Amino acid sequence: MTMGNPDDGSPEQWDVLEFLSKAPILRLALDELDSAFSDEERQALLQLEARLTEMQVQVGFISYTFRQFETGARELSREAIDSALASIINTAAMRPPLAAAFGLTARRAAEVGKSELAAQLYEEAMRADPSDIEFPYNMGNHFMRLGRMDDAIASYNKALEIDPTSAWSLYNRAHCHYSLGHMGDAIEDFIRSACAGCDVENFHYAIARRIIPKLGFTQFFLEVATNKRLDDEQQQGFLQALVQALHGSDGSWFLDTLTLEQKSSISGPELIAKSLLADILRESPLTHMAGMWKMDRIRSRRTYMWAPVDVSDLAPWYQPEEFTKEDFRPDRVSHLEDLKYVIELAQRGDWRELSWSPHYMSGAIAISAIYGGRSDWPNPVLRLSVPVDTAHQPRSESVAEVASWIASQSGESRAHLTVQQCVGEFAAHHFRASASSLLAEVSLRETPLADRQWTRLTVVPKSGNNLPPLQWELTPKEKGSLAAVRESVGSEIGALTWRNVEPVFREWIIAAYLHGNADEHLAATSRTRQFNALLSTERWRLSPRDWLDCRSKIIKSYDAEIPVTAIRDYLGNGALLDFYVHEIVEDTILRLAVTREGIEAGETYVNSRAGDLSLLLSSQDPDNIPIDGLKGRIENLLIGGIEASVAKSKRLAVVPFGYLRNIPFHALSTVQDAISNGTVESISYLPSASLVEGFGDRHPVRGGCLFVGLDESDDIDIEGEYEIVRGTFDRVTRLVGKEATVARVQDALGDHAVAHFACHGYFDPRSLSGYLDLFDAPLYPWHILLLGEVPSTVVMNACLASVADRFEPTSDTTFGLHHAFLAAGSSHVIGGLWEVNEWSARSFSDIFYGKFTSGESAAASVVHAQRALRNRTSDPFLWAVHCFYGDCR
Repeated sequence: MTMGNPDDGSPEQWDVLEFLSKAPILRLALDELDSAFSDEERQALLQLEARLTEMQVQVGFISYTFRQFETGARELSREAIDSALASIINTAAMRPPLAAAFGLTARRAAEVGKSELAAQLYEEAMRADPSDIEFPYNMGNHFMRLGRMDDAIASYNKALEIDPTSAWSLYNRAHCHYSLGHMGDAIEDFIRSACAGCDVENFHYAIARRIIPKLGFTQFFLEVATNKRLDDEQQQGFLQALVQALHGSDGSWFLDTLTLEQKSSISGPELIAKSLLADILRESPLTHMAGMWKMDRIRSRRTYMWAPVDVSDLAPWYQPEEFTKEDFRPDRVSHLEDLKYVIELAQRGDWRELSWSPHYMSGAIAISAIYGGRSDWPNPVLRLSVPVDTAHQPRSESVAEVASWIASQSGESRAHLTVQQCVGEFAAHHFRASASSLLAEVSLRETPLADRQWTRLTVVPKSGNNLPPLQWELTPKEKGSLAAVRESVGSEIGALTWRNVEPVFREWIIAAYLHGNADEHLAATSRTRQFNALLSTERWRLSPRDWLDCRSKIIKSYDAEIPVTAIRDYLGNGALLDFYVHEIVEDTILRLAVTREGIEAGETYVNSRAGDLSLLLSSQDPDNIPIDGLKGRIENLLIGGIEASVAKSKRLAVVPFGYLRNIPFHALSTVQDAISNGTVESISYLPSASLVEGFGDRHPVRGGCLFVGLDESDDIDIEGEYEIVRGTFDRVTRLVGKEATVARVQDALGDHAVAHFACHGYFDPRSLSGYLDLFDAPLYPWHILLLGEVPSTVVMNACLASVADRFEPTSDTTFGLHHAFLAAGSSHVIGGLWEVNEWSARSFSDIFYGKFTSGESAAASVVHAQRALRNRTSDPFLWAVHCFYGDCR
């Protein structure tokens, strides 16, 4: 190494001098960052600084000596001088340790928040060793942490000049471009980093999470699928990351609810279809509702609680940027076009798990144009926590655009329909298709959704809850905690599945209501109840064969869509009231009334803050029923506007839903007045209007009466009821006390035309079903459904034998014994809504059987008995407890 001419500015001269001038910079960094270094680091830096100082002295001495020679002598001694300098300082050897020292001090400066000093020291490190990629890379990381993305990109550029294949430099530079909105450059660098073998944990998914919010799922798929730089392994990695994002991993669960099964592999067209669905759902309320308000039902208060939606409730990473803009509106027509394409793909590919979701979303997008913009955007997840978005009102031009697009697709004139009817008809068509797919999926399944490997264990219920010990099947993990078992035993999958897909059925009914098509309305409510009935079996722990046999009877009895004309023919001079309760903001009661005079469809808003919900729930308690019947606000909620039609009906068939099943409609003041004046002769409660079709094919079983009695608490007059039954029928089979076992009751039921139960009944929340308490075990619905024949008439003088869950808000996934007997073939079932008093049981039985055996219909005999009891007592607890289910003719 030569000093060069001291006056010619040669690089060698300034290289050495600059090199030796680093000692003061290093000393300054040491002084300013002293406490940031470990003892070992500080000692090494001090030794390096001392070595540089020593070299400075030696070089200075040689330089002075060199200048003493005459010009000629300088030339003669250059070789000797070069040799002397080389022996004192070897800059090539000293560059790495000096660069490492500056790199270390730069990192420590960054750690203690001295950003500018850190940047200066990184620059010194790069000057000391321009060939080491670590220093520009670390400097880029430093700038990126500071948010100085342009400076970071410049530093990563220097690193990539040293090594163009540096995977981490490419990956981090991609993040900088991403932050600056340079999506083209970001994607390019992400893909280059993948090709370079970046070893970030879960690398492909990490990249997908950054690109998808900017471009969307579909564009991400196209970028990956068409990029020729990626080899097969890298391409599959990115596509698998897309599948992972679509299927709900790492908190991004929103699309997971749209699939009924997970698959290990997925085809390209199927991935496009799912990506299109996901891009539409990115504009769902789920992506923007943080800070808004939701309402949760409070069981103890029978009301709602308003609470702000927390960010932790959401999975917001996939939210599109433009959605945060105040004037953003989803392009409904564009989304409907995409969904039409997805439906075509699903049909061609026979993708069962995609067969319902695009139909549901098509209908939901259409009616969201009517109901208020973003707040009703497709949302298959939330049911009890729904965003209230009053800031975005529906736009008339949006509704018109959707209606115009619908008309253009049908090829038929829609001039005879209003815009609302046009949109409602379209939405109802797609909701029907979606619901049909779901019903087919549930009906064809051979095992419950929660099927697992089970170990049998007896669970003894908590004292005082009136639940019998049951043989529940538990996983080994669950066996350790009986307390936990008592709360969670049974599958939660049924309820969760209903919560996820309930909007399909809810909005089908709403769409039919908007369309004004009564036949479609009845079909929607009937299919909703069919789906609920099937889901109720998910908690039944039976052998696969028995489980399927039970479900086949449920499917058969509920599998009918009854047109309005058939309902009118069935009722004659009567009325059918079909109810549905749905919840978007608060509960809304949708009601369809079919009478001889006409059809009336209406919706009633249940204002919980004004006490409506509490009123509906408290009316199930006989202590809250006035002597002169339920009237005022409760009547307005249930039959407001159709009181006159109800009062003129000879037969009244009520199809309640959810908690409305526990309300005694026969105790409504209007109904009671009509009964008193002789107009209303029969009142029937039906689980579904679809059962009407099967009543005509049912033939009574020949035989007498089966009497079943059990009362370990000694508050039922079993002998008194038995004497009434024995005095009515020529042949009576008596199973009382120890003889009242499940097996003997099952064996005897098919041999009798009438069955009379005098025992206690309860509702079991673990299996979501009602049961009767027999000597050896409870008599559950599945015990009835597994029978070949059942009595045509069943009287249950039993407490709570027919009620639904007391507070399940807008679902109907409970199954009582009255459901089971009707599904198994009975035509008439009588049960109690609350505790059956001993006097009520005897008096009702005496009057009912007297009228029934004299030729009156079972439904009319129940009304006659209720009226007679009411004439004897004004207490609704005593006269209103019994209700009739089945054929009201």
